[in-house]
Amino acid sequence: MSVALDTSLRFNPAKTSTHQAATSLAADLIQAIQHHRGQRFTRQPTLYQQNLTTILLNLYAASMTSGKPWVAYSRNENDPIYRQKSRYNSTGLSYRRVTALLGSLTGLGLLETVRGFYDPTTGVSRLPRMRASQELEDFFDKYGLTPRMTCHIRETIRLKNRQKKLVEYRDTPTTNRIRTDLDRINANLVDADIRLNCSIEELHALLAQVYGRNQGEGIKDFDRTSTTLYRVFNNTMASKPRLTHGGRFYGHWVQCLLSDYREKLLLDGQPVCELDFSGLSINMLYLREGLPMPEEDVYAVEGMAVDRGTMKGVLQRLLNAKDMKQAKQAIRDLLRDEDRELLPRVDELMQAFLHKHVQIVRYFGTGVGLELQRQDSHMANLILLRLLDRGITCVPVHDSFVVQAHHRDQLKEIMEEVSKEALGAILRIA
Repeated sequence: MSVALDTSLRFNPAKTSTHQAATSLAADLIQAIQHHRGQRFTRQPTLYQQNLTTILLNLYAASMTSGKPWVAYSRNENDPIYRQKSRYNSTGLSYRRVTALLGSLTGLGLLETVRGFYDPTTGVSRLPRMRASQELEDFFDKYGLTPRMTCHIRETIRLKNRQKKLVEYRDTPTTNRIRTDLDRINANLVDADIRLNCSIEELHALLAQVYGRNQGEGIKDFDRTSTTLYRVFNNTMASKPRLTHGGRFYGHWVQCLLSDYREKLLLDGQPVCELDFSGLSINMLYLREGLPMPEEDVYAVEGMAVDRGTMKGVLQRLLNAKDMKQAKQAIRDLLRDEDRELLPRVDELMQAFLHKHVQIVRYFGTGVGLELQRQDSHMANLILLRLLDRGITCVPVHDSFVVQAHHRDQLKEIMEEVSKEALGAILRIA
């Protein structure tokens, strides 16, 4: 599979629109598809049009992205996005309808597709890809589609099992409260005008960095029509959610940007600033042990000239893995993507951190990272809500927060306030 195919957007099943331009395009194409098929959609015709709208908006988002990446989608009829009566299938997609529509769009010359594959000898697999033909892109222009016509109707609380698969759950007062908070945060983000203030050349360089961060399936979420957040929790107990692990915010396109590009953002026409909690997880563990937070950079090891981002990734995997064997494998996977020359030094990197943070070493290889994420995501939620109370829009990027630059002091004040309440100490902010 070519590099171009490896730079793909992920199909987003939550895309929909009530805007006349989008609904008219879908309605007219349904007529063309029925004529091409020689028969009408007699069963649930409205759902066919809704499913087509979701497909078209995904193709449109890709066509508006620099480099016009492909869209990776699933042809597995057991995929949760096709599961009927699932909280994760918010737009009513069905495998039968989607595959029928894709086949017809291809037959009409409106869609280019590439089949997926699985190689059992190497374990390498790729999802199928699709993208709009030039004729379909011309239709997007003719009907006057714009990114702001897209909205997302999706489950904002996602629960994953140990295999990282989405699972169903029953709502509780806690999930309802979290969802209500997200509804308020998302209503504000949807109304915000957030854009990159950079040249076409810089944008191409950005895409190269986004897609070059790792190989793997090559699927990314750099979709600038994705302007809302959802939260992912990471463990379950039967059908009742246990929201004790994870809970971080995902889904907004800004989160895909590297930090040097986030500096180029304009939020409602104003430049932005970004503040983050320095060494958050490690400092939380020192506080848990009743120890002072380290004065030096928690990711820097004396005598090791290794990229700070890579060192941070190594330390995160030591915290997230359930045992040291799993941690070692996770670090190997990281280095294969980021710096293959470091692969022979995996044991050295691990030992360096075990020595540097000997006072909290008992937490390494215990999976404590997801537990800490639950705590820091709660703090992030409080920060977002308190900023909204002051009329301030903010995009969270895990442990950092992006606001208009003139709100910097207010953001710092609230971050200090929340960390003091949650942890009994004011965390370092950079």
